[in-house]
Amino acid sequence: MNAKISRASGDREIIEFGYDLADIGRCRDGVSKFLERHDAGEEVREDLRLAVSELVSNAIQHGPKTSGTVTVVAESARFVLDVSGADNIPDPATLTPSASTEPTGRGLIMVVAVTDEVRFVEAGGERFIRCIRHR
Repeated sequence: MNAKISRASGDREIIEFGYDLADIGRCRDGVSKFLERHDAGEEVREDLRLAVSELVSNAIQHGPKTSGTVTVVAESARFVLDVSGADNIPDPATLTPSASTEPTGRGLIMVVAVTDEVRFVEAGGERFIRCIRHR
């Protein structure tokens, strides 16, 4: 499945992705274009591009499903990014950096560093990881 915009309505866009590593770039590009259309500054766009890359990668590597969604919403003072497939992602509040010799384990810590809030939300029986980034 190629990542594709499945639903869009002004200030909200939902991008569906398959559990294919190529979809990481497609999700990143879709979020970036949405943010540009909603006048996000370059720093905000780059931060949320990094966040969506890391979160979709985690969903693909650790998630129990074969497809997922990225929802990005533009609000007056902030952007909200929700990524499905967060069932097996650890709570960001409990993270510690991996040993420097480990090849993985830093992505979620980077997401926490470049966004204003990271937390889990439940909707429709599914667990999402939500990032909020102020404009």
